[in-house]
Amino acid sequence: MTDHDEIRRSILNALYLHEFTDSEERNLEDLRQTLDIDSAVYFKLVDRMMHDGLIQAWTAGHNYLIQPAGVLLAEEEEIPPPELVAKNRRLRTVVLDMLAKEYEQKGGFADLPISTIAASVQFSEREVASNLQLLYELGYVDHVAASTFKITFLGLDSVVEWRDKVSLAEKFEELSDAAPQARGRKFQSLVTEVLARDGWASDESIRTEHEEIDVVVSKGREYYLIECKWPKTPVEARVVRELHGKMSNRVGVRGALFSMSSFSSGAKSQAEDYASESMILFFGPGDIRTLFSEDSKFDDLLDAKVKSFISFTRVEFE
Repeated sequence: MTDHDEIRRSILNALYLHEFTDSEERNLEDLRQTLDIDSAVYFKLVDRMMHDGLIQAWTAGHNYLIQPAGVLLAEEEEIPPPELVAKNRRLRTVVLDMLAKEYEQKGGFADLPISTIAASVQFSEREVASNLQLLYELGYVDHVAASTFKITFLGLDSVVEWRDKVSLAEKFEELSDAAPQARGRKFQSLVTEVLARDGWASDESIRTEHEEIDVVVSKGREYYLIECKWPKTPVEARVVRELHGKMSNRVGVRGALFSMSSFSSGAKSQAEDYASESMILFFGPGDIRTLFSEDSKFDDLLDAKVKSFISFTRVEFE
């Protein structure tokens, strides 16, 4: 193995597993020999990972530990087993929510020992301790005494944000049972709320003398005209043409269609035919459900769609 990225991933995986499971693998010399990598190449990369704050030397003999930045990077890049990552993220969320509730009831005296937390959330004390240590190093919780923690104001802020996301997701799921006419307007409002999470300002139901636009969102000098649809059948090319017409009356805007009924092949072709004139992005039901999940970011999804459109003049959606 000589690819630096693969070496880096193997190191992060080994140290992540050591941190959060019963794996004893933290000796990077043993790992190097197993992977049969040149020593000079390998430890130059180890030095770089230390410099970047991903890992740190622990004891003599090439024993290392993963750092918080390394944990977050490993999870973001989906390096460890996905079920373990999901378990750890869920555990951290539940623990922070539990500590927040304790603070809301008791104020400054709201601290809990690891044993109490573990018994309540039904995870092992080792799992709770490992994730609490990460939360401590990230500033979300603080040590009160040995094996006892309380939430910080940074942690409280993150819990408020998480609860808002959960509330939005629950409201979105309830829309399926709403009457079609009421559902359309509520869907539009929820889309603006979920985009506001990433700092997008919005104006809803814009009316001029000749037209109506569901939503206009902006961040800095970047503007999108958004139409939100939840019809019984896939959105057709006509809707794309109508949005393109509204965009043609304005300078420097892009368009986006959000549809819980997906899009017809004709709609996709029409948007791609307009590529030399305007950018119209599609957000299908899979994209929209992703937006309402706890860990999603609109900007990440948007960036991927813009890149595909600009690089390949391709409109992609799920």
